[in-house]
Amino acid sequence: MNSRFWLIYTTLLLFTSTIVAQPLPKLKEDGLKFFERGKYREALELLTRYDEQKSGDVAVSQAIGIASYHANQLPKAKQYLSAIALNTKNPDPSVLLYLGRTYHSELNFKEAIKNYKRFLSLTDEKHPERRRVVGDVKRCASGIKILTQPDLALVENLGEAVNSRFDEFAPVQSVTIDDRIYFASAREDSEGGLRNEQGLVDVKNGHYFNDIYLTDFDGGDWHTPTRLENLLINTSRHEWLLDITNEGKTLVFFRSSNQFSGDILIDTFKTQDETRSLPPNLVAPFQPENGDNALCFFNDSILIFAARRPEGFGGLDLYYTIFANGNWQAPKNLGRGVNSAFDETTPWLAKDGRTLYFSSNSTASMGGFDVFKAVFDTDSLVFMPAVNLGKPINSAEDDMFFRLTPDGMRAYFCSSRREGFGERDIYTALFKNFQREQTPSVPIAFHLWEAVKREQELTDANKPKEQKILEVKLEPLFYENDDDLLRGVNLTQLRTILNTVKQFPTLKVVLTCNSVEGEKASFDLYFSMKRVERIAKYLIDNGLRNENIVLKAVGSEYPIAQTVVNGLPNPTGEKLNRRVDIAIIDKETPPSPIRVNYNAPVVSEFMLNPVGNRLKKHDSGLTYKIQIVTTRRIFDNDILSKYGDAMIEAIGTEGVYNYSVGLFTTFEEAIKMQKDLLKNNQKEAIIVPFIDGLRISDEEAKQLNKKYVDLYNYLAAKKKP
Repeated sequence: MNSRFWLIYTTLLLFTSTIVAQPLPKLKEDGLKFFERGKYREALELLTRYDEQKSGDVAVSQAIGIASYHANQLPKAKQYLSAIALNTKNPDPSVLLYLGRTYHSELNFKEAIKNYKRFLSLTDEKHPERRRVVGDVKRCASGIKILTQPDLALVENLGEAVNSRFDEFAPVQSVTIDDRIYFASAREDSEGGLRNEQGLVDVKNGHYFNDIYLTDFDGGDWHTPTRLENLLINTSRHEWLLDITNEGKTLVFFRSSNQFSGDILIDTFKTQDETRSLPPNLVAPFQPENGDNALCFFNDSILIFAARRPEGFGGLDLYYTIFANGNWQAPKNLGRGVNSAFDETTPWLAKDGRTLYFSSNSTASMGGFDVFKAVFDTDSLVFMPAVNLGKPINSAEDDMFFRLTPDGMRAYFCSSRREGFGERDIYTALFKNFQREQTPSVPIAFHLWEAVKREQELTDANKPKEQKILEVKLEPLFYENDDDLLRGVNLTQLRTILNTVKQFPTLKVVLTCNSVEGEKASFDLYFSMKRVERIAKYLIDNGLRNENIVLKAVGSEYPIAQTVVNGLPNPTGEKLNRRVDIAIIDKETPPSPIRVNYNAPVVSEFMLNPVGNRLKKHDSGLTYKIQIVTTRRIFDNDILSKYGDAMIEAIGTEGVYNYSVGLFTTFEEAIKMQKDLLKNNQKEAIIVPFIDGLRISDEEAKQLNKKYVDLYNYLAAKKKP
């Protein structure tokens, strides 16, 4: 056995024998000393033994509660801290702080807010934790909303073969071996052993420094990690891998004495050549000595990194630099869609070159650092506002270093969530669907779109001024929650609508909101209208007129996919049903020179719901509906469910709602329902004709009755007294 083993073994033996032999006062004294030095597991062992023999010491109970939180023993932390908070009139603010953090870690945001606010009431502006707690209250409020989002993936801990009771972070998948990851860890076999903050050996009070490790997956389990056997990489200082470049031949790593500032070095994976020189520094326009870090290479020609600079938005911002003409160019800030007044770090760019993942501790997180996703908009040439990935990828703790695997079905990241084995653990996210951003695009990355757009503008300017057919490609606006309607790909669709209708002002945009079944059909209908009104407001705020926009809400009347398949919930079906359909209609003669290609959702045969096809009948040719009421408020009446095919129509943001039921292709069928409605005291029931989904006036009906012969019956009935 080597000398390091005997050193660790002897230290543990002495520690264990000391616990057994110590009298009660000594147990307390030594336990509190460990606590003050941040040795929480050691403190917890001693203080718990003391408390078992002599309970009721508030200082000891408080230390046990806080140490339990740090040792990932949340039930024990809550037990001790709650007892003090309930039984003490003015408890130490730290009790409420850590009780709040314990509830926060459990995603019990309401209880966390309650304890955070009590902490704030007992502290003044000078308290060092006050500013963070104010932010955590806001993060809890964000967390309450985020919990309503559907889970994107299944998250699994890589297990105790990989993760220890120490710190594991910065996972990077091998470029050449799919089932291998590299990561950093500060554990017992690290190169430097126990050292203090000055980097000197300190067996009593020191901590392990980070080394770079690797582990392989053999199809069943992850292997026990091994330190990277490179003579020049792992040293007695902190090292962790930043990225792998040059088609897997070169690694870029960070070396530091304090984890915050140091050197960024490049090296190979060679292990035997002892004559090699020390790894050289990476030459690029950043200052690692001032804290610039968290590098991500893309295609070996783009470098994204985190830096704290005066021109930034605050805290760490993400910047990028391009390798051109043999040099890295001056860095540029990635913009407000990515950066905030807080810290943004650990960036990673997907294969499409336009989808950026990163971590931020802004108040849009659930707590600590959360993983966000920002998509580059090729029209505005900026990254759109980032979206929180939600649980279970994010937790109330720090979730960072997120990277998708090349197959787009998994991701690796690290998290300090309290159910882990130690400080931070390595996790994998298993996605339900292929992440499309892992498909390469043309051009290969976001920074090239400006040149593409400029070239396109020059090409268009030199074209003959002939009228050409404008091809407009549209897709449904899918949403998990209402905020999604004006985000990401949906926002790109709405910009297409704005550009099209501004160019041809006679066009009408028809927005039809579908939803999943809720508690009540009338609520589904009304809230669907509120969603499309939100979209209408965005369009009007950006230049459209009310008369350009027709809004329809059908709620859960027309599902295109089954939400239960073989007796089991079908989340994919719910996602397909939760959408806003778009149509652009031109009633003018001659029509505007546009061709709309609408990419309607494709539903596989095994989950197809034929009910959804019924609405297509309304959007093609002549149909009739029965309008039962016009109002500015919700119409909560069982008549909507009884007669079916319920719909609300509105124009723009005028706020006048026309409720209708029924859907018929002949006037004779419509008049039967109208008579039945009148018998049921629906005195406002009137028959309304539609052509291609738009209601028409009596004057328009007279002009169209030769093409749609059944309109003669409608017009004849209108003449009767």
